[in-house]
Amino acid sequence: MKKLTILLLLIFSNTFLFAQIAYKIQVGDQLVYQVEAGNVEYDFIVTPTKLSSSGITFEYKMTEPANKTGTISMNEEALNNATAMYNRFSGGNVNLTDQTSVFASKKMMNEAEKGCADFFINGINSPAEHFETLQTDTSPTTNSTYIRWIKNINGNDYFLDGPIMENADGSKAIRFTDGDGFPFITFMELDFKIYIKEIIRKN
Repeated sequence: MKKLTILLLLIFSNTFLFAQIAYKIQVGDQLVYQVEAGNVEYDFIVTPTKLSSSGITFEYKMTEPANKTGTISMNEEALNNATAMYNRFSGGNVNLTDQTSVFASKKMMNEAEKGCADFFINGINSPAEHFETLQTDTSPTTNSTYIRWIKNINGNDYFLDGPIMENADGSKAIRFTDGDGFPFITFMELDFKIYIKEIIRKN
């Protein structure tokens, strides 16, 4: 009887997981990230105002104590071919042609799915760092297990799972989700940590 109960629970769990809906990002969605930088914590709120193959634009707001606002735009070239990430936000408007921010380029996603990539994670002028895609949710270096990303949006549970990449010693990690063709970061650990904690859809 005990074995039957465990089997039924496993079947139920798998059915529940596979029943989740893949998240499709929309203009106006608010991606609410938690940022931890040393002893400082704040929210980083990203709101896309344009999502197209020709470019992505989003507005952002950082809550106290960072307290900054701005707009980031990425053109078609950046969205297709960039391997550099713009991660240092100082407020104001920024137009990116050779870097992406929050969102990943097609080249980044293709290389993540192939198994490895060299990313310029601190901007186009920083040294490239090598990342390997994990084969499971558990890091072979640190033995820590990454949680399954499921978020509830207006009463529906959505999957945000995607490739997880780590550097050689496991001290840096990046995780993407597809977003229905507009892939974006759900978790990143560099010399700071950022992870998505909530998605708000107002319509």
